[in-house]
Amino acid sequence: MKTTFVLAISVLLSINLFAQGQRPRMPNPEERAKSTVTYLAENMKLAKQKQEAITPLFTSYYKATIEARQKQDQTGREAAKNTLEKDLKKVLTESEVKEVQKLLEEQRAKMQQQRQGEGRK
Repeated sequence: MKTTFVLAISVLLSINLFAQGQRPRMPNPEERAKSTVTYLAENMKLAKQKQEAITPLFTSYYKATIEARQKQDQTGREAAKNTLEKDLKKVLTESEVKEVQKLLEEQRAKMQQQRQGEGRK
């Protein structure tokens, strides 16, 4: 009886660990901000000073969107996006802000396309 119980627990734990291994870990807001700024810097040739200035803006944006997502608050997401755009305009030129918006939209489209492709497999 004990061996059956231990075996059942072992199977349940291994299934749980296997299921957890299948989902990629969501990067924290700081990691996401760093990744985003690196992507923008590579594609826009942003100066180091501007990279350092916009990293905290993206960190705040990602924190706000995570919080809004957890609350299922679409208005909060929109507010975070608007705040990010307003803050970027304080640091970047108008043409740089437009380029950021364009690159991020392209990146979102690629990610959405990848997600749709994964769902069909």
